[in-house]
Amino acid sequence: MSLLLETIRCENRRFHNLELHSSRMNQARKTLFNATREIDLSRVLELPDNVGNDRHKCRVTYDLDIRTVEFERYTLKPMRSLALVEVSGLDYRFKYADRTRLLKLAEKRGNADGILMARDGHITDTSYANVAFYDGSGWFTPSTFLLAGTKRRQLLDLGIIAECSIRVADMLSFEKLTLINALIDLGEVEVETSSIIL
Repeated sequence: MSLLLETIRCENRRFHNLELHSSRMNQARKTLFNATREIDLSRVLELPDNVGNDRHKCRVTYDLDIRTVEFERYTLKPMRSLALVEVSGLDYRFKYADRTRLLKLAEKRGNADGILMARDGHITDTSYANVAFYDGSGWFTPSTFLLAGTKRRQLLDLGIIAECSIRVADMLSFEKLTLINALIDLGEVEVETSSIIL
């Protein structure tokens, strides 16, 4: 079985959202490896001296135990267009370190900057982020997500976004969408719905 992955944001020399990352990691360890001992990431992760105040990605691979911890500086990538890709049969309940299937799907983007995935006519995620759609007054994230993202969970818990079913046919009733993940905040990477290639 492939190793699993937690991607954690580190900025201003502090880790973000560790409680939710620990919770997701421990749930995966319990489900896949029958782990009974929980890991508290706030107790085991340490910042190297060479990680400054800039935004960094902390990449933790694990199975029953943590296997590797790596840091790299993170830069937001612009995203102006997305190609809609059907992903019937894709199961991504757990964040695997092996992203081969997602990378193959991303190759279907054509001239677009990335892909927006749909399953059975319902919007799910992009190949590396959850999404939220803006209707002119509020943000809504699909209830048919593939991966339970930690940023998505945080924004739901704070009441900043709401969850609902979003069908492919509903997309153009929204003005735009934003990518959200551990390293991307709401509104940092936005795509107009008119720039989604169906």
